[in-house]
Amino acid sequence: MDKLDLIIDAVSEMKSAQEATQTQTQADIELVKSEAQESVQQIKSDIETRLVADIELVKTAAMDGAELVKSEMKSDIENVKSELDTEIQSIKSTVQTLDALVAKQGRKTMTQKNVDVELTKSETFNAAIRAGLKSAQQGEAFLEKGLNTVEQGNGAEVVLTDFDLAVVERMRSRGAMIRDVGVRSVSSKLFDRFIKTKNAETVWIDEDVANAGMTNTAATQRVRVVCTTGKTAAYPFITRESINDSKIDIYGDLKTDIANQIGRGVHESLVKGDVAKKQPKGILGHVDAVESFKSDDERDLRYFQVIESSTAGKLAAGTGVTYSANVQDAILALISAVDAGAREGCKFYVSQAGWLELMKLRDADARPLLCPDISGKAAGTLFTFPVEIEYHLGAVATGEIPMVFGNLGEAFELLSIGESFTQENPYTNPGNIQLYYETRVGTIVKDTTLLKLFRIK
Repeated sequence: MDKLDLIIDAVSEMKSAQEATQTQTQADIELVKSEAQESVQQIKSDIETRLVADIELVKTAAMDGAELVKSEMKSDIENVKSELDTEIQSIKSTVQTLDALVAKQGRKTMTQKNVDVELTKSETFNAAIRAGLKSAQQGEAFLEKGLNTVEQGNGAEVVLTDFDLAVVERMRSRGAMIRDVGVRSVSSKLFDRFIKTKNAETVWIDEDVANAGMTNTAATQRVRVVCTTGKTAAYPFITRESINDSKIDIYGDLKTDIANQIGRGVHESLVKGDVAKKQPKGILGHVDAVESFKSDDERDLRYFQVIESSTAGKLAAGTGVTYSANVQDAILALISAVDAGAREGCKFYVSQAGWLELMKLRDADARPLLCPDISGKAAGTLFTFPVEIEYHLGAVATGEIPMVFGNLGEAFELLSIGESFTQENPYTNPGNIQLYYETRVGTIVKDTTLLKLFRIK
């Protein structure tokens, strides 16, 4: 019994110890669990606190920025509004002053304005000028003491920005060469450019086994060319009675006629202008007694090449069939003088006398060499190239140039200097109105290899 009791007691103690251990373990687990939950809650609380603080900070910054932008926009709007109010008040004041002046004077104040002088708008031009002349007050739009340099500050110029264009339109409708020449608008009569006067040189060489080197070849040579210019002017007068004549638009007629005459003068100067006559140098003026008879490879390219006829006073030597054959040879020499790759766009320009000579030419089968132009845009075709009549070219006579061949648009240029203007002066001679029109044009070479001149020997 004693042993059994001992065993029972031992088992009981072991059981008690086991239960105590389990209880302690459970308590430890609960403690750890509790501490973990408290840590999680603390972390969650900290994160929420930080997020709320950050959100509040961003919200505050956004509101501050919006208020700043709103304040700046409001300030800008107020400034613009203030400026507009000031401008409106100034305009109102000006209008009131003008209204008072009109009421006092009983007439309108003349204003200076740019005027379109195209043919389709001539009525607008005439109406504007007539209205201005009739309503002009002394010292406003016209010169008080006449047209002279000293008193020019007392009046104003009616600057016609389109007058150059009107003159060019008149020119282009009246001549062959003026229709095809390039027109450039420039701001100064000192316009210049570089043109090539000599081509670069190349040579054939062999392997330099002696290491002797080689002589330099010629480089491209260029020269600066300056345009030549001339000023053409008209200074007519009209009476106030003629302005008021209902049977004729004197202003429109005078303006159109002046533009026509200026156009004719510029057209003539383009072909044969002479600087000694205060004209821009024309195409026929760009000829040198020595250089012009050289080929493109040898010539100073500031000058056009001249090809002379084979006999004096005629297009070619001989009569009848022989004459026709020789003229053909001369024409073919003129064509072949232009590089084959540059002949697209080339034309013949001939004088009236030269055209009549070409009309007489026949081939061996008695067929005319000058064929009709199927497009109807030229006087005919010669060896497939258009033929145009240019009235300012020379006669078929010794020393004259009755024929030109080439691409004129790429060879020569007409310059519109941009100095055109008109002045009207009703004060110098009471009852009459002095009118002054002026325009300045210039010329300059581009590529002289593209245009060849044929001169009678």
